[in-house]
Amino acid sequence: MKITNIGWTHSTINGSSGCDGCELWNDLTRTCYAGQVHQTRLALSLPHLYAADFGEVRMIPGRFDQAAKWGPPTPAENADKPWFVGQPRHIFVGDMGDFLSDAVTDDFLERELLAAVTSKAGQRHVWQWLTKRPARLAQLSEKWGGLPDNVVAMTTVTNQRTADVRIPELLKVRCKTRGISAEPLLGPVDFDFGHPKWRTAESYHSYIHWVIVGGESGAGCRSMQADWARSIRDQCVASGVAFFFKQWGGVRKEAHGRILEGKTHDELPALAEESNT
Repeated sequence: MKITNIGWTHSTINGSSGCDGCELWNDLTRTCYAGQVHQTRLALSLPHLYAADFGEVRMIPGRFDQAAKWGPPTPAENADKPWFVGQPRHIFVGDMGDFLSDAVTDDFLERELLAAVTSKAGQRHVWQWLTKRPARLAQLSEKWGGLPDNVVAMTTVTNQRTADVRIPELLKVRCKTRGISAEPLLGPVDFDFGHPKWRTAESYHSYIHWVIVGGESGAGCRSMQADWARSIRDQCVASGVAFFFKQWGGVRKEAHGRILEGKTHDELPALAEESNT
């Protein structure tokens, strides 16, 4: 079982390796943590699963099924994450790459991921599907008649530009619960929860249920301004959106902690009541 110190989940799983790239991993920028670990460690130790180039995507069958069979979180796991007490296991899909990269086929996702999540064992868990490609997730949700109720559909935004592109696509996903990971937060973001500027005729609806904020960490990281984090927190409070502050980040992120204005923010989304149809 893959236990993680990521505060907003219990475990992580990757049914594929590599990524098509994004604003954090391209010809000019190589600050993506997953890309760095992939190329400096995983590709060396597991070359049959991880290509030398992070940009080469490979499918890894069987992993989602393994995760479905994991047990509920133990008291020891929740000791450092008390906000999860009484909750099922939360499983973050795709922390080491994007599970919706082009080379990961619809057939593989249906056969491996959807089947695991909807299996008797998999239904015990909450699955957090985080992607920088929410448009594809919206297409899959249409194809599948909506995502399973135990899935949180999520996208990453790093600044206003990526928010303007990705949030409208996330709102097209047919699902019950949506979340945004604003990590690494590289600029201010106006979510406009009260009057959703993101809504289009194709949007399923305009609700975002959860926002995670965190600063960049590791080699070459850029700093997050406190005003950016405070603004998002205040927007969430004003609109009743669950807010989770993950970290300030930095080269030595442990030294900076996760306290924002004297307190930690550990809210989780309640599973929404809307219908998928």
